[in-house]
Amino acid sequence: MKHSKTPSLILGLLGAVPMAAFAHAHLESAQPAKGSVVAASPAQVVLKFSEPVALMELTLEKAGGSVQKLEPLPRDAASSLSVPLPKLADGAYTVHYKVVSDDTHEAKGALRFTVGAPAKPVAGKPQAAKHD
Repeated sequence: MKHSKTPSLILGLLGAVPMAAFAHAHLESAQPAKGSVVAASPAQVVLKFSEPVALMELTLEKAGGSVQKLEPLPRDAASSLSVPLPKLADGAYTVHYKVVSDDTHEAKGALRFTVGAPAKPVAGKPQAAKHD
């Protein structure tokens, strides 16, 4: 009985291909950071991805308010993308993004942040305990 070495060779070659080659771009960090509270309106939003991406769409949504497109978008693909923000009033915001990586994989995501100090408890009134 003859055994072919071809299956073993193929499996060996596949094992040599870095797993990163099969991964898609993902957001590594952002400024303002996800869930952050910033004292003043940030001048821009900066998105840092694991690999170069083309930014296809970027919108800003104020909690309980309207959604606006952020422009101008960068023309070239890059792993770090920056877009100017309008002057933001105090409140909670969500940035929604859509990017396309070199392998044409589309990714969407969102990050929330707050401008201004978060609400403080009223002096003299005890906070109610939270139970989950």
